[in-house]
Amino acid sequence: MGIMSFFKKAFKKTKESKEVDLGVNIKIDTNENEVNPIYEQPLDNGILPGEVVLLDWVENKAINRKSPQYFHYKYGINTELSIEKLLKNNFLRHSTPYESLNSLKVNELKIILKNNSLKVSGKKSELINRIKENISEQSIIEYIKEPSLIITDRGKRVFEEYYYIVPAHKNDSKDGVYNVATSLEFVNEFTGDYNLPNGDISWELFQMDLLSNQKNGDFGLARNNVLNMAIQLNREGKSRDSLMNYIRVFIMDLSGTGNGRTLHKPELVFIAPGIISVIGDLIKETEISNDELQDLYNISWRSTRSSIPFHYLSKEECLICLNKSLVGEEEDVTDLIHKKHENLDRNDFESRYNLHLPVEI
Repeated sequence: MGIMSFFKKAFKKTKESKEVDLGVNIKIDTNENEVNPIYEQPLDNGILPGEVVLLDWVENKAINRKSPQYFHYKYGINTELSIEKLLKNNFLRHSTPYESLNSLKVNELKIILKNNSLKVSGKKSELINRIKENISEQSIIEYIKEPSLIITDRGKRVFEEYYYIVPAHKNDSKDGVYNVATSLEFVNEFTGDYNLPNGDISWELFQMDLLSNQKNGDFGLARNNVLNMAIQLNREGKSRDSLMNYIRVFIMDLSGTGNGRTLHKPELVFIAPGIISVIGDLIKETEISNDELQDLYNISWRSTRSSIPFHYLSKEECLICLNKSLVGEEEDVTDLIHKKHENLDRNDFESRYNLHLPVEI
């Protein structure tokens, strides 16, 4: 059986998993509890970056709806005061009775219909349309506990001008590389005469941080950058490119290289279950052939090994470990890493690879 045939067979044995442990290395930030100063600087239209995010979140929600805590601890805004500000400056308005129907629960809509001797079956959208077609706005006011909030035309223009803020919030990479603050900084420094697509903004940020981490020998953080690129490619529907980068992440995880030009001891070389799960899903989704998958793995290996100074495993050994991981045989992988660690030539390791050996060695 060829090695890639085993790869395909291995995938077929995997069970569906909701595991999301991607094994992210977190960059330590001593000021993590402080609001980034850029969030305290009003935009040209007078509102704060966090208020752009709030403007998107609050649409069609009741005025007194409890807002997420991140508006306070991340963006440094008081949502009640910010909503008042957005209303006063015509970025938001109160909904009409008909518009307020969207904020009601299905049971509340059925009560309106039942009290007006109308049919109560159907989806929420059907219930709302039935009310609008048969009951006047004035007659449903008594059922509206509080109006919801509607974005005005002026508010919609905010999303056009600052089109990159909400996507940066929703797709925050969680490691400090791509978020609203870094997107604002990047766009402010961009000298082109056109609007960069959101995907280009995040991709450039990941690439710049990847090059910096590789230069500094922070290979664990570089691994995060590749993971973020894999996630973005998957989100954009570029499944094969995403698969290649997820395989790169797996290869980096088993390399043993960490931050600060340090080699991890075997106990710290791990297989993130979430990575294996996504790789399996993408193999199935792309319906990739054995030859294509072999080529994809070869590209992943070459691009990864050219960016890290050392790997515990050979190209073939790493592929076998990927196969074993796909069928849940991680113990075999761990045993192999321990054996490779025991057989290291310690005499010239640090000078040869420019890596620090673990203290235990």
